[in-house]
Amino acid sequence: MVLRDPGVAWALWDAADALGDHEAAGRALAAFTTLADRYDEDFHLFGHTPGDLLGLCPGAAGVLAVADALDRHARLPAAAALAARLRARLLDRLPDALAGPWPGGLLTGAPGALSALLTAGGASRDWLPCLGLRRRGSLGWTLMIVKGFEGYLARLGVTDPGAPSAEALSALQRAHLERVPYDNIDIQLGRPPGIEPELSARRFAAGRGGYCFHLNGGFAALLEALGYDVTRHAGGVHHEPDGRGAGGNHLALTVRVGGEAWFVDAGLGDGPYEPLPLRAGTYRQGPFTYRMEPSATDPGGWIFHNDPGSSFPVMEFAGRPVSMADFADEHLRLSTAPDSPFLNAFAALRRDAKGIDLLRGRVLTRIDAAGRAERTLDTPQEWFTALTDVFGRNLDGIDADDRSLLWDRVTRAHEKWLADRSRS
Repeated sequence: MVLRDPGVAWALWDAADALGDHEAAGRALAAFTTLADRYDEDFHLFGHTPGDLLGLCPGAAGVLAVADALDRHARLPAAAALAARLRARLLDRLPDALAGPWPGGLLTGAPGALSALLTAGGASRDWLPCLGLRRRGSLGWTLMIVKGFEGYLARLGVTDPGAPSAEALSALQRAHLERVPYDNIDIQLGRPPGIEPELSARRFAAGRGGYCFHLNGGFAALLEALGYDVTRHAGGVHHEPDGRGAGGNHLALTVRVGGEAWFVDAGLGDGPYEPLPLRAGTYRQGPFTYRMEPSATDPGGWIFHNDPGSSFPVMEFAGRPVSMADFADEHLRLSTAPDSPFLNAFAALRRDAKGIDLLRGRVLTRIDAAGRAERTLDTPQEWFTALTDVFGRNLDGIDADDRSLLWDRVTRAHEKWLADRSRS
């Protein structure tokens, strides 16, 4: 297939992807790859005015918008490379073009070219549906097969995720916190899972949990597959109220949708039940109160103040975007270092609309509007039943030897905790 119009490749890929036709989607991507490798302005662009050469239709900005969409949604390397070339070209030529007569309008005017350039650089993508460059079209989201995430969505109890919106985003975070627990079972067993989002998605589909690198890593990938504009940030969880810094022991997310930015986090364990607006303020969710404030030391960074009764008071995250690869070393440390809290203490947490369930060692705690209720689990049967019934954790892959090892570890840690408490 040979294409002269890059928009045809997007339309073919988007329709094939929505219908789960992998063969047709592959042909569309192959066609765009050929176009990108051979892209030549003299052949692909027509006319002589700034609108012809630089505008959305039919100029370089339009090709950039398509390349950027295929890069973000299809992860096509040729699209990323072409988008980088076109961004450089627009940055080079727009100053002179803007100095001369260039009529307004989205398709052929300067506003469209500037919008495409800003969006490809990370600005809001909410205007793109008018160009057909976000999957919100007539096929409907209920017919779209989100490849690799079907089981993950089923775990969340979501049959129709809906088009990207603040309301749908909140529903997805609520479902995630209710159904996918924060836990360190596999680290306690000495077989920490990797943090590749695809692996995390498969683990969630199988009924397992994880900690922030798994939970937010998988959730970010799911949100992107659903069309959300997601940014990953290095964060730092602190156990002192005046603790500050984004040292990288936490993966935080921000999401832009509906013209607004949100702090989104499914990996704090006892953090917010719903996304928080990315603006300074105090926010009440059920019996819990949270606060957001801009970082004083990192431009673009933010400080999240957890509810006073939670397991940690502060998490700060940096403004610049990062990738999952940036957390590899810290994941190795947290999973294997002798002084890692994930090795030294068992924890499972689950959040719902009314409160938090917490299993730390052998103490099961419920925190809600009525206060804090604790009870010690005295037998292995009680302990493992709590994992399945309270936290929704599938234990099918945990055999008798694993159960014995886990119970011995939490019992030793529990006895040490009791001894330390009696001496203090």
